[in-house]
Amino acid sequence: MGDHGGRAFPADVLQSLQLFDNPMFIVTVGAGQDLRFGGLNHAHERATGMSSRDITGKTPHEALPPRVADTVLINYRACLSADTVTTYEELLDLPAGARWWRTTLTPYRVEGRVLAIIGSSVDITPVKERSAVLATDGDGMHRRVAALQTLAFAATSRMRGPLNNMVTLGRLLRAELRPPLRRKEQLLSMIIDTAVHALDEIDIFERDQELAQVCAAFGDSTIDFGHLCRDLAGLIDPERRLNICFPDAHAVGPPARVEPAMQAARCYAAARADGRIDSNLRPDAREADGVHLRLIWDARPAPMHDALTETRLRTRIDALGLHVLLTQNAKREGRTVLDLTLPCTRFVSEPAMALSQSGHASG
Repeated sequence: MGDHGGRAFPADVLQSLQLFDNPMFIVTVGAGQDLRFGGLNHAHERATGMSSRDITGKTPHEALPPRVADTVLINYRACLSADTVTTYEELLDLPAGARWWRTTLTPYRVEGRVLAIIGSSVDITPVKERSAVLATDGDGMHRRVAALQTLAFAATSRMRGPLNNMVTLGRLLRAELRPPLRRKEQLLSMIIDTAVHALDEIDIFERDQELAQVCAAFGDSTIDFGHLCRDLAGLIDPERRLNICFPDAHAVGPPARVEPAMQAARCYAAARADGRIDSNLRPDAREADGVHLRLIWDARPAPMHDALTETRLRTRIDALGLHVLLTQNAKREGRTVLDLTLPCTRFVSEPAMALSQSGHASG
């Protein structure tokens, strides 16, 4: 499968991944942390429309649209930096379409050096869709029952990725039952790390269940706005037509209402912006349990085709129990301002300086 710093990456790893119906992939780690795709299993190819043959040996920027490559690289490097099993949710627009994934990354070590990252992804789009329906459903009892069902489904999604990685590593270890022992010890350490991670996910599920009994479908959790905005930028502007700025902050709120509201607002802006979208996030002075999002952009002379008209935008936001305000900046003709209050109770980390992902328009 190729040489990495003088060491041949074992081909049996990818062969083991073919045993699973869950989408799985390999990212190789070369000298200077050069990251390249090492292959996809068949389940990944079916679920995403990507081809293992087409991307193997390529960097993310050679294999994916620029913004999608940006966001997956950040996730891969975060796993390497933490040097441990990492799980997160991501919204990616791949050849088979835009889907939500819960992805687990496991560092693969040989003689103490990380040669690759083994990834396992679970399609959690049904969870997100059901959560969005629950957020607009007025039947309290239905919300309560359905919320518990949604959390149960989410829990199995959380655990399946780490446990699949455990089985893969276990089979590799079983094939290594002969001297020398060093690689066996490294694989066993990876299995233990992944098992501990799976137990942590179960603990999270149990806490979510307790929370659900109190707040049903509207249970709050920490929302990573930087991560969410990177995913949305990859979805709405994969080729970097725009210079998109977004805040880096964490806040506590209901993802079932915040995520679709953010997606609708940013999709609307991207179809109408000429070159740049500025945004900021701050506590809402009018509502104690609110975070104020503002998007500002210069209008395109002829907006791109977009099914999300202003009427549909307002309808979608209203259905989430929120309100959007669109105004024209009087100081600068053609500059549009979108204001939206999100139902977040508090910031875990205060908004930092806006992150920027430059598009072609700004060089």
